[in-house]
Amino acid sequence: MRRCGKFGFAIAGGLTSWPGLAEAHAPLAGLGIFYAHLLDPFVAPSHGLLLIAAALICGQQGRDSARWGVVAFCVAFALGLIAAQLGGMGGVREPVLLAASLALGAAICLDRPVGRVVTVLAAAGAGALLGLESENAGETSRETALTLAGLASGFIYLLILIAGLTVGFKKHWHRVGVRIAGSWIVAASVLVLALSLAAPAKRNKVAAAPLTLQRPQC
Repeated sequence: MRRCGKFGFAIAGGLTSWPGLAEAHAPLAGLGIFYAHLLDPFVAPSHGLLLIAAALICGQQGRDSARWGVVAFCVAFALGLIAAQLGGMGGVREPVLLAASLALGAAICLDRPVGRVVTVLAAAGAGALLGLESENAGETSRETALTLAGLASGFIYLLILIAGLTVGFKKHWHRVGVRIAGSWIVAASVLVLALSLAAPAKRNKVAAAPLTLQRPQC
């Protein structure tokens, strides 16, 4: 149990540090287009939370369900990217991604067998949302190709890595650690959702506030 606690604190530190990166969705300075979008799950909190949640729920349900879940995620993610580039279907709002992360995190905490069909639907839904969210691919065909390649490589690699590691967790304390990770996904989703909803309200309040000039005191 002590090792589970350490695992939980590690997950907590990683997830709760993301809100400070909420404005870092733009391409990272100094990196090429491919690598900037390869790191998208690490700098966009809503993307990273949903990706980790989808990977954990796939791995938690066993090898067979994880295999089908990964395939479903990849297909849905690719279709979402294509739909976003065609226009008119891209740009999923961040609260939708965070709500999906919260729901998957709660399912991970329960650690109940849900079957292959539910796992596939959950993974496909997460993949479609993440694909549709990535709507700005670039101005030229080269930039578009590099952007899409970076996004696909980053998301799919992390999904397979996390899901594969989770499938290998057989001991009881391993599964407890996964449930702890799910609880922190829920907590981080609520935190980032609150920040994302509070920021526009604060900006609107500042913009609506009248500008008053005070006469200097002599």
